[in-house]
Amino acid sequence: MNEVHKLQIFLGYAHDDAVPVRKLYKYLREKGFDVWFDEASLIPGQNWEAEIEKALPQSDIAIICLTTNSINKEGFIQKEIKFALDKSMDIPEGKIFLIPARLEECSVPESLSRFHWVDLFKENGYENLLKSLVARNDQISALPSSRKHYQEDADTEDSRLRIMERIDETSIYAKYKKVFAENSGILRAATAIKLGIPKHILYDMVESGDLVRETQGIYRLKETEPLGNPDLVQISLRVPRAVICLISALYYYDLTTQIPFKVYMALPRDVKTPKIEYPPIWTFHFSKESYHAGIETQIVDGVKVKIYNREKTIADCFKFREKIELDVAIEALKDYLKQPRPNTQLIINYARINRVENVMRPFLQALI
Repeated sequence: MNEVHKLQIFLGYAHDDAVPVRKLYKYLREKGFDVWFDEASLIPGQNWEAEIEKALPQSDIAIICLTTNSINKEGFIQKEIKFALDKSMDIPEGKIFLIPARLEECSVPESLSRFHWVDLFKENGYENLLKSLVARNDQISALPSSRKHYQEDADTEDSRLRIMERIDETSIYAKYKKVFAENSGILRAATAIKLGIPKHILYDMVESGDLVRETQGIYRLKETEPLGNPDLVQISLRVPRAVICLISALYYYDLTTQIPFKVYMALPRDVKTPKIEYPPIWTFHFSKESYHAGIETQIVDGVKVKIYNREKTIADCFKFREKIELDVAIEALKDYLKQPRPNTQLIINYARINRVENVMRPFLQALI
């Protein structure tokens, strides 16, 4: 259940330059990067100086924003430059970590002059910055969401090719098996029929052992490995709008000691709970905004499974604390804060969507 993390970017700047830095922050977030920006990442009550000192060394890359004002200004921006320089000493030769980013025409401090800088005020500035971030991303194998989706597609293609190689071309069912192979080796009966496999052929392939019936209406090629997470896969195939949530999501992310004996899934309020005998399910109906917020797609046993991200899951646990117990939500929050690069501001954003911000803040402030 290893989660591939997004590239962690630290933004250092002088507060007088906040307006153009907000634009940079928005751009980086839209590109799928995880950005530490004090206005978005700090919560009330935190020691901002201590948080900055902690955040910068934990980042994968530091962008120091420069203007005539910042390079001549005394204050914490100078400490941020020093912290970034200190961290850069630990980075192997040829690896990217520190990027001076000029927001306007200005000189570059001597301490940063050995690093090639980027001019964000020029026409191709943001494009050049993105090239450096992608290069750094490749160096540490972190994936922003756009690259992550590309990797998911590549993994799916590899799975397809492996299954294709195992198919016996002389089999009378070879052409039908290839349809399954194009879909990670597993299909709902209704989908298989739409793709041109007659219903009676499905039954014949089960009878001959060429297909494995996973559960009602779901079939898997014998050439594929047994499912490692059958419950999540089956629910994702049978209920396309379901999003894995709460205890099931916590378990997926290793954020709980609870073992889910049901599949916890979210649906929009206007969607009825499906009648499913197995696996057992517990359905939670979310408002439109809450349902769509924080959905990620994970590849599980070759199948795309929708699941809420860690931060949204924790906010959901506090929203439904009376149903799953408050202790479970607190335990998950504690475990999350122990993991690398916790994003408390993102949790607060989701808590605000769920209308439990006032409930969560005391716990966050006590645990941080």
